[in-house]
Amino acid sequence: SLNTKLIYEKHDYFKKVYKHPILTWMKKPSLPMVETFCTGCRLGVNKGLLDTAVKNNVPAIIIGSNPFESVPYRQNMMKLNHKGGHISAVMGYAMEVVKNPRWIFNFRYLDTQIREFLYMYYDRKIVSDSKILRVKPFWKYIKWDENQILSTITQELNWQRNPSVVSTWRGDCTIAILKLYIYKKVLGYNDKTDQLSHMIRDGQITREEGLERLSKEDSISENVIQEVLDSLEISYSDFNQSLMKFNHQNNSG
Repeated sequence: SLNTKLIYEKHDYFKKVYKHPILTWMKKPSLPMVETFCTGCRLGVNKGLLDTAVKNNVPAIIIGSNPFESVPYRQNMMKLNHKGGHISAVMGYAMEVVKNPRWIFNFRYLDTQIREFLYMYYDRKIVSDSKILRVKPFWKYIKWDENQILSTITQELNWQRNPSVVSTWRGDCTIAILKLYIYKKVLGYNDKTDQLSHMIRDGQITREEGLERLSKEDSISENVIQEVLDSLEISYSDFNQSLMKFNHQNNSG
C-alpha cells in the first residue's frame, strides 16, 4: 500500500538468555521478577527499531502502541516504593538479587538486562539524539477502538488470533502467555483485567460486559502452558511444582 520496501531485522538477545530467568525464578519464585522473563525482547524491538531507522535514513517512526497497554502494576511490584521512579526499580531489582543471587550468575542475561534498563532509562534522549521523529497515533491523535482495530486487521490484513487463547490481548507471544498465567494464579488478575478496566472507563464496554468477558478471556489452560514450556524445553512438572508452592506460600502469608 505504501509502495516501499519491507525490511526484516532479526536479533538473538532473547534467544540467548530466555531459559535463565525462568529457571532461576523456578528455584525461588518472586512476583516482581516475572517481568524479567522478557529480557532481551525489549532491547531487540525498541532499540532494534531505532537502529534500523537510523541505518536506513528513515526520518520518522510510527508506533502502534496504545494507552491501554500500560500495566503499571507489574512495574510497581519491582519498585521499593510504588510511587518511585527508575532508582526505586533498580533498588527493588537489587533486593531481589540479594534474595536469589542466581539472577546474576549468567553473564549474558546480566549484560542484556543492564543494556535494556539503560536504553529504557535514556530512551527519550537516545531518540532525541537520533533526530528521528517518533509518533504514537493512538496516544494523542486517533482513538483506539477495539472493535475497529480488530475489524481492520482481520479483514484488511488477514490477521488471525492465536487459537490457543481466547483473548486477542497478549496472545501473540508464548512468554507473555506464561506471565499472564502466573499473575492470574498468584494475584487473581492479570493484564487482561487491566485492559478491560481501561475499556470500561473509556466507555467502550459496560462493567457487566467486562465481567462477562473476563470470565472467558483471562484464564489460560494447563495444556497451553505445557505446550509453551515444552517449546522452551523447560519441565512443566518442575514449573508447576514451583508455582504451586509459591502460590501456597503467598496465600498463607
